[in-house]
Amino acid sequence: MGRPSKLTPERWKLIVEKRGKGLPLIDCAALAGMQRSTLQGWLQKGRLGIKPYADFLDAMTRAEAISIEGLLAVIVQDAKINASTAQWLISRRRHEDFGTHQNHHHKGTVEHRVVRVKEEPDEIAAVSGNLRERVDELMSATVH
Repeated sequence: MGRPSKLTPERWKLIVEKRGKGLPLIDCAALAGMQRSTLQGWLQKGRLGIKPYADFLDAMTRAEAISIEGLLAVIVQDAKINASTAQWLISRRRHEDFGTHQNHHHKGTVEHRVVRVKEEPDEIAAVSGNLRERVDELMSATVH
């Protein structure tokens, strides 16, 4: 038989409590006196349905959901009086409709040359110099 698990009832309670307060896994593990990798291993075993880790995973999932529910309630309450909070919230919930979209357009051609490793340093320097000049040209054209 293997060594006993480090997942004691005391650790279980502490980790679930801290996760319920919104702490990241690394901090939950640190407060329980263990490595994050051990905690992640327990959660992975839980995903595989291995007892008691599956029950631990369920407790962690519930604690996180309760934490998020509380935080969301604060955000929703603030959104009623603060337009920027409302805008932030809707941009997260419906990003495709209300999120920030950034479109980047390129005009012109892109020129490139593949430099073989066997080329001489002078030849590489010449290609690099030409590339720098071309980049400078393009940058000054977009600035004006």
